[in-house]
Amino acid sequence: MFKIKAEEIAEAGLATYDVALRWSDALNDAMVKYDITTPQRQAGFLANCAHESQGFRRVSENLNYSVEGLRRVFPRYFDESLAQHYARKPEAIANHVYAHRLGNGD
Repeated sequence: MFKIKAEEIAEAGLATYDVALRWSDALNDAMVKYDITTPQRQAGFLANCAHESQGFRRVSENLNYSVEGLRRVFPRYFDESLAQHYARKPEAIANHVYAHRLGNGD
């Protein structure tokens, strides 16, 4: 199995070298654990992780959205009225957007 190096993560523009160095072992461990072993799966996994974590700088999602933020980020899920109801309620927003989709629970 191919192991990704911090230099490669940085050269691909997924993170700074210092950040990549901090995360490369954990990323490699996760790829082994979850059988992410083909180059295509590894590329997809690394790109998605980098995107969702803002270059491996965020480890949790901030869902404390305003009405405007909900409409901008999740226009599919929130019209103006619904956005008014959910604004600044992170747990309710998470459940509305992510619960019971793609294998997620509440």
